[in-house]
Amino acid sequence: MSARSVRSALVGAVLCCWLQGITAHAAPEHPLVRAGMAAYESLQYTRAVSLLERARRASLSPEERAVALTILGSAKVVLGDERGARAVFSELLELQPDSSLDAAVSPRIRMVFEEIRAQVLATRPPDPPLDKPVPQLPSPQPTPPPAPVLAPAGPAIPVPLPRPVQPIQIAAPRPAPVPVYRRGWFWGVVGGVAGAAVVGGVLGGILGRHSDGQLIVVPH
Repeated sequence: MSARSVRSALVGAVLCCWLQGITAHAAPEHPLVRAGMAAYESLQYTRAVSLLERARRASLSPEERAVALTILGSAKVVLGDERGARAVFSELLELQPDSSLDAAVSPRIRMVFEEIRAQVLATRPPDPPLDKPVPQLPSPQPTPPPAPVLAPAGPAIPVPLPRPVQPIQIAAPRPAPVPVYRRGWFWGVVGGVAGAAVVGGVLGGILGRHSDGQLIVVPH
């Protein structure tokens, strides 16, 4: 047996164990998918690719299509058609983004699958954040107005009544005094005094003129 045959047999044995894990939960019912799986388990990779390509174009359930694409891509890698395997794995990841291969699968197959998976995840938009419910805050209660503070009742304080306003008496201004020289009696007094002075002077002159003690009367 050649080295290539031994390697294919080992890969087939590993893939058979992997297929048993895939079909343990839900065995596909479509005849083309079942026939392709049987051909793959028998190491008939070319026949498996032919059957699963036909099943790929048929109407399958999402679970059956995922199984068919997984086996088809793996068979293409074994046959050396890595370009075709990338296209199949890309379709699988678009159908089920969370798809993964078991650790028992050949590293060569997992390498091609993980390469396509990284490219798909890089072009995939990020998941929107989960909407968290906004907590409802209680509405503020209105603050009651402060109660008025009443002063304690004390003894009544008498309030004095306003006094009546007394009328203000304003005295009339006194007339300015009349100067003395403007009074009539002043000039009469002045005239009398002057006359008396004249008379006194005349009498003095007359009395001063005497001779031998005799009064000399000067006729007018």
